[in-house]
Amino acid sequence: VMNALRPTFPPALLKRLIQYCQTRGFRTTIHVASEEQALQAVDAGVNALAHVMIKGRINPSFAQFMASKRIPMSTTMTVYNNIARIAEEPEMFDARLFVATLDATERERQKTRERQRYIRSGLSAMFAMLMPYMKENIGHFYRAGAVLAAGTDRTYGPTLHQELQTLVESGVSPADALRMATMNGARYLGKENELGSITRGKLADMVLLRADPTVDIKNAQAIEAVYKGGIRIDLDQLKLPVNGR
Repeated sequence: VMNALRPTFPPALLKRLIQYCQTRGFRTTIHVASEEQALQAVDAGVNALAHVMIKGRINPSFAQFMASKRIPMSTTMTVYNNIARIAEEPEMFDARLFVATLDATERERQKTRERQRYIRSGLSAMFAMLMPYMKENIGHFYRAGAVLAAGTDRTYGPTLHQELQTLVESGVSPADALRMATMNGARYLGKENELGSITRGKLADMVLLRADPTVDIKNAQAIEAVYKGGIRIDLDQLKLPVNGR
């Protein structure tokens, strides 16, 4: 709704739209790129924000403000970081998790057509310049105690692990990065009473690991078993390249 490169809704109209949705039981989230846009969204009564600001540094006082509001923000560094990296590192799509879960045709498309699109549009260069600001802003929000939810703005599973790694690189502890991907993700969706932690009465959605991710966030990739609603998923039956399907 609110994009740094396009006109935004007038504040009064934005507030009416949010109220219309909320009175009908729908949560609202707004795309923001700057502190100014985020303030407009918060003033309009939005439930959540996407993304953490990338368009320049935020004021530390704004981080404190967002912490006091308890409005979740989706981190989504991966969408920008990968667009920035693809120009020089197309081989990122040859990493183990991408090979295991993404078919060769799609990986090749990402490394060729999509790569050229981002280079020609100037997005790769722009996001490479802006990523340091986003990492710095993540750090400000984290230290202030704001509600950060791990998101990627991408549909490929491996990008969540990229997001966790980038969060840690931004100063987030591995344990808190995991919390952002679980409990805070549930808060972002307004589902904290159903999801986000292993608690009696909640859905038994769990991932069991062979190594401790609080020691090294890359250990979150050492997946031993996945449970959905208390039922163990047969990973060998999934339609994935790793299974030859």
